Amino acid sequence: MFSGDDLKGKWKEVKGEFIKKWGQLTDDELEKTKGNFTALVGLLQQKLGMKKDDAHDHLTEVANKYRQGARNVGKNMSDKVNQSIDKSKDKLKN
Repeated sequence: MFSGDDLKGKWKEVKGEFIKKWGQLTDDELEKTKGNFTALVGLLQQKLGMKKDDAHDHLTEVANKYRQGARNVGKNMSDKVNQSIDKSKDKLKN
């Protein structure tokens, strides 16, 4: 399920994506929402005339993109740590 923290953690990146996707939104308007999901849904409804469900779906799609990106970064970091551990173990064996 969606958590508002998904947007707040990457707010600058997400905000830039919103401005690219929906050019009618201003930085000031987006900043006022502070990444709050409910406030963003309301902004999309008010400013773009979107239906609530459509706004929710669009925002969830963006949040999922950033959530997946964070998972990929975490996995890559974990892989690198494991590789370093394996190298250290090999050195200790020799």
